[in-house]
Amino acid sequence: MGVDAGVLGAIVQGANAFWFIWAGAAAIAVHAYSYASKRKRLREVERRKAADWGIALNTVGSRVLDGEPMTQAMVEAADLMPGSPVAGQLQEIVTATERYSMDVHRALFDRGLTERIHIPLINSFLNVITRIRRSSEAAAGRACMMAAEFLSMLRRVERRFRERIDEGMGNLWLVTIVLLPVVCAMSVWVMEFMSGISFTTASEAAGAGLANIPFLFGGMEASELVLLKLVMGLTTIALALVMARFISLIKAGNDRVDLWSAIGRTVLFSIIVFTAAYMGFGLIKAA
Repeated sequence: MGVDAGVLGAIVQGANAFWFIWAGAAAIAVHAYSYASKRKRLREVERRKAADWGIALNTVGSRVLDGEPMTQAMVEAADLMPGSPVAGQLQEIVTATERYSMDVHRALFDRGLTERIHIPLINSFLNVITRIRRSSEAAAGRACMMAAEFLSMLRRVERRFRERIDEGMGNLWLVTIVLLPVVCAMSVWVMEFMSGISFTTASEAAGAGLANIPFLFGGMEASELVLLKLVMGLTTIALALVMARFISLIKAGNDRVDLWSAIGRTVLFSIIVFTAAYMGFGLIKAA
């Protein structure tokens, strides 16, 4: 009965250790998700807006080069992008020029319409294009086409850069979420296995009337093994944090959104692998 109680107590203590480990990992993952998820969605919206502005500038430039006024070209570009925020912004520009009888540059910058665009690069392009338009409508059309081409090239370069970085960092991320947690789990399993052998050997030696066997590995008590499990679980979380910071620094510099996004998924996957590896090693020991 005492043996059963001891085993049951060890199981309960082990479960409590995992509760602490999972609570810490879950707290970090929830904070990372709450910090990064909304900001990533806003960035994706702004990225789509920048792509739509590239299409709009290309359309406006081609229409202007065909001989149409820039305001009419903006109306046609807006009609080609129904539902896009850029279409609404183009309509606001045209409405301001007609209602207040002012040119496009003044409608954009004097009426504060550029404050709703939220993309500094687009605002800079619009500033240059509308200033050029005061001298030549055709030159403004060519400037629109060049700006659209630049935005397209910028998106291609960014996409290729992210693909190459993801390829380079993929192996490092796998090491972080697979190898390191497995090593930490194996450390706990090895100590439990060696402690079991030590206690078994000592018990058999005591039954045979032997004592103080030299070079016999000292076994760890159940409470010590639970503490070791807790320490290695927290070590897994700490290593995941360090590696996520390192990977994020290479991919995006000091971008806190990318950092917390990497931390959330890295910590969560690392603890899942740590738990699965520990349980898998436990089955080996049982077998």
